Amino acid sequence: MATEDERYRESSQFRLWSFAPANLQDLREKTNSLAKQQITARLTPTPEFLTTDEEARLVKFFTVELIRAAQFCELPTEIRSTAAMFLRRFYITNSVMTYPPTELLKTSLFFGCKAEGFYIRLAKLAEKFPNTSSEQILAGEFLLCQGIRFAFDVRHPFRALEGAILELRRRLPDEEARVSRAHARAREILKFSALVTDVYFHFTPSQIMMAALLMVDSGLVDTLLPRPAAPHDDNSPVGANTDMHEKILTAVEDCRAMLEDEPPERMAEYWGTPEIVKSMKPLRKKLQKCRDPDRADLVALQRARREQAAKPKKPGPAESAMFGEDLRDVKRRKVDGDDVFGAHRPPRANASMERVMAPADAFRQRSAFGPLRRHRRARQLAAVPRGTWHVWGVSPGEGRGLPRTPRAERPIVCSPLLVTAGRAWLTDKLVPPRVSDVGRAPKAAKRPHGVLGELQHDVFQSGQRRRLQVTELWLNRAQEQRTCEMKRNGRYHAAHGQAGSPGRILHPSRHPITSFPTHRSGQTTVHSLTPTDGPIGAQSAGPSAFSSRPAMATHGVQETAAMLVSLVILQAAGALASLQRRAGASAWSSSADGKYKLSQVDAPSLGGSNPGLDTWDLTIADKTGLRQTIKGFGACVTDGTVTAFNKLPADQRSALLKDLMGPDGLNFNLMRHTVASSDLSADPAYSYDDNGGKPDTGLSGFNLGDRGNAMVSMLAEMRRLQPDLTILGSPWAPPGWMQLDGVITGTTTNNNLNHQYVDAYAQYFVKYLQAYEQGGAHIDAITIQNEPLNSRAQMPTMYIFADESGALIRDNVGPAIKKAGLKTQVWAFDHNTQDYDYPETVVNMNGKDTVQAAAWHCYSGNDPSHWQPLSRFHDQFPDREQYMTECWTAVGTTDWVHSSSFALLPLQNWANGIIAWALGSFSGGGPVISGGDACGICTGLVTVDPSGGSYRKEVDYYMMGQFSRFMPKGGRALAGTGSYLYGDGTGVESVATLNPDGTRTVVIQNRYDHDIWVQLGTEGDGKWSGRAYAKAVTTWVLPKA
Repeated sequence: MATEDERYRESSQFRLWSFAPANLQDLREKTNSLAKQQITARLTPTPEFLTTDEEARLVKFFTVELIRAAQFCELPTEIRSTAAMFLRRFYITNSVMTYPPTELLKTSLFFGCKAEGFYIRLAKLAEKFPNTSSEQILAGEFLLCQGIRFAFDVRHPFRALEGAILELRRRLPDEEARVSRAHARAREILKFSALVTDVYFHFTPSQIMMAALLMVDSGLVDTLLPRPAAPHDDNSPVGANTDMHEKILTAVEDCRAMLEDEPPERMAEYWGTPEIVKSMKPLRKKLQKCRDPDRADLVALQRARREQAAKPKKPGPAESAMFGEDLRDVKRRKVDGDDVFGAHRPPRANASMERVMAPADAFRQRSAFGPLRRHRRARQLAAVPRGTWHVWGVSPGEGRGLPRTPRAERPIVCSPLLVTAGRAWLTDKLVPPRVSDVGRAPKAAKRPHGVLGELQHDVFQSGQRRRLQVTELWLNRAQEQRTCEMKRNGRYHAAHGQAGSPGRILHPSRHPITSFPTHRSGQTTVHSLTPTDGPIGAQSAGPSAFSSRPAMATHGVQETAAMLVSLVILQAAGALASLQRRAGASAWSSSADGKYKLSQVDAPSLGGSNPGLDTWDLTIADKTGLRQTIKGFGACVTDGTVTAFNKLPADQRSALLKDLMGPDGLNFNLMRHTVASSDLSADPAYSYDDNGGKPDTGLSGFNLGDRGNAMVSMLAEMRRLQPDLTILGSPWAPPGWMQLDGVITGTTTNNNLNHQYVDAYAQYFVKYLQAYEQGGAHIDAITIQNEPLNSRAQMPTMYIFADESGALIRDNVGPAIKKAGLKTQVWAFDHNTQDYDYPETVVNMNGKDTVQAAAWHCYSGNDPSHWQPLSRFHDQFPDREQYMTECWTAVGTTDWVHSSSFALLPLQNWANGIIAWALGSFSGGGPVISGGDACGICTGLVTVDPSGGSYRKEVDYYMMGQFSRFMPKGGRALAGTGSYLYGDGTGVESVATLNPDGTRTVVIQNRYDHDIWVQLGTEGDGKWSGRAYAKAVTTWVLPKA
């Protein structure tokens, strides 16, 4: 039977995609040179091209982006790896200057799913990416297949790693902890380092696996590859084996050197380190200037190829006789006739309506300014309710027999957009539309109710006053909606929005045409409708006077006049309503610059007018979208917090605690505390039963000590101020004598629980809970170990494996707590979201009566993708709660986005509560344990002057308050839409709750450096709108619907 090595050497990966380093570099240089030659002929003047090294940096960057996208899409590891290799293979023989990597990485992901047999709908994948259609993903598929030479087989080192781990566990049965640590770390290396370097092109999967293990624990590699013994005689073959052993180790060492250039920790740096992000901007700008203009749009390239292939060939006599011209025409129409993405076709004769899109399609429509290319707004049309009339403004083209006028002086004509039977229709006749034309619709469509009048508005263009005219206003009588949207010089303007700002499709909402803000001053000017029951365009239309035409046949003069009177009344009522705020609505804001600090600001209103800001649309499902129950907000009380707060005079300390816990302050009702020493404790490290380092299985030496008693007093006082307080306790390490290394702050070797003391370990928790209860600080929940996968030297830590943790809770800690008659819950994990399988293992080993929740930290990353494992956990365990129990803050290092994000993003992903790291500290940080890797720069939400004379509420204090003060315990998080962040970090995130009293809280995080106008659609009472301040968190409290 063939060996694994022999099978690999027969694979396409070895035959087609294995290179010596020099050969690979030579191939990349040839690719770069060829791309320059091709693009030079197409660009004038010749730009500055990317070098081979710059291309390699960009390929690495986009590979990281692909891994990030795969994590966001929750694709398995094997698919991420296969897709990454497809992308890297493609750009060996193709240049990033020739084909856009931003599009190819999406195609690689989709094709990776195919190659690995993982089913995912194309439309579902496209939805994960902004401004991406299914066609865009498919456009590069054949191109990708050509680029990778149709070699779809990718051999990964993961299977080799699993086999090596099984062998190590067989050979080293007493070192399970060591092997498991190496397994986890090596897998992380293979999931990132191997994909962003060239090791796949130079080494076999087994060599890559060995290199990863060598980075983690060289002794394990020696166990797998022992050095041959010394020869017993001159004829022994050991000498040859020694040479082979040296060759293997040399290859593994070379591979390790490449992997060490990109350790897994750099994954977070690529996404969040400002220096790295900044360093890539010049390269990406350079790429934009030197890319091939003929191949930048893969969709257009595909269309051109398809159209070329669809062109009829001149048939020979035999072919004509056999097939006939008509049959070939039918085949050609089958390819091109119904393709809405194909070349523009003129409208059919005698047809006034042309279908421009179907649901989920994009569109193209001719205007005086050329074709309107695919736009994000097009996809929104599919969601417009059936039977609703909207008006979409388009620029006029040539009038029928009318004199041509300068473009700047042409009137804007709003044409009706009809949505019926799930399809969108736009009038084909643009200027001037006759009533008989614009009123005509497909047989299945309802006719509009008629033209109501003319609205005039002054705008400023190139420093000159121009008068724009809206010559058609349509009324949907059933919903009493009047909307009009105009396009001028390629930009859209809404009749209720800011002149000059991008527009959007207007859904049914309260937007009476009563005002239109001026472009120059941004102030609202009210204009009146000029009543008319005569022809459209009978009023002045600039230099051109439209000819008079008869009114719509179905509406007489009397009916039209009655409609106009109704419109004027509705206008007045609508204008008054838009200026009045709904009683009880309020808004509060905290900003990065400190201008707002939980400050009350202008409240939102129902149907309010935009004062001239960019618009952002959000929705909440406040009737049908109820999600998890909110259990509270707070921070962690460390020994450092107690020390700092106790430095304050009694009156200041009392006032501070009231601000933190009281309903008029932050209203914190979910606190965590450190059980004995943490890294934010002063020296020396301690537990509640040190006993001089000697075993004390009976725990006769259990004693809280001075620092433990001070902690109890602080928590008891907080509980008196906040009777509805929930307290979570987390130990950083048990007594040293319970650990294999015998000390609290030892090395990372044998930093594990000694299992001969598991019963004493369980009773240690019981005694701690009872002691705090007696001091008035009831503990509601515990985690058995803070960050169980974080083993640090010279710090109080302890490493606990997932199955070990599950067994300890199930067999020891849980039964001991229950036997003692305590009601304290046990929460799983208490560490980072990247290790999702840890709490999964613990929960699967325990029932809900033993493990009630999972606890998560933020140190894998604090962007939306890193919090998605909470949604995955909820899908798998919908009956368990989840909490974000730690995320650090540091004045001068973290910012307002950080602290508001670790509250907002977990709530979007089913978290029930949020706990920041340190509640308080000294102003410079600390106190901390010395000699280890303690967080010396960590600061609390409140910082105290070391002299004890004053304290300061940091920006993180106010950011947490935007949630905790306005989202009471017992509320329900709400489903919603509209939250989105762009690649440069700008965007808007939001989360909302339905509170026990029926009010609704909406928290809006605006990452832009300017104010925006938020329009919030609700199910309960229509659309609210108001200001979200620049670089700030704004909280709206809306009344009961």
